[in-house]
Amino acid sequence: MPTTQYKFKLLRGIHSEGMDAGNRPCIYEPGDIIATNNDLQRHNVNGMLPRFELLTNDSPAPKPEAIPKKIPPIEQAQPKQDDEGWEKMTMAELRSMAAEEEIDLGGVTKKADLIVVIKGALS
Repeated sequence: MPTTQYKFKLLRGIHSEGMDAGNRPCIYEPGDIIATNNDLQRHNVNGMLPRFELLTNDSPAPKPEAIPKKIPPIEQAQPKQDDEGWEKMTMAELRSMAAEEEIDLGGVTKKADLIVVIKGALS
């Protein structure tokens, strides 16, 4: 099993990183600690408040409340056809909304998954 190279604290916005045992995206909220092999500092934009803070190897271990939030299984979280017009939105519109709200979609590619991640982040 590969070792984790980085630990980051999410400072603002929502971030999706990796998949849980149920093959659902792991959703992180501000204050959560993310252990990853990806350098998340690339998401920090010069001139804007940073989204991620790199933690050193001697940083304290994440507190239990910093465990990533899991979204419900897709079958349970499927939006209804008339549910706030989500199903009528295109993939481009959903991605644009996520970008405006600073929601990191990670590797989510299916429309239903995008809707679940965005709705979860906005609630």
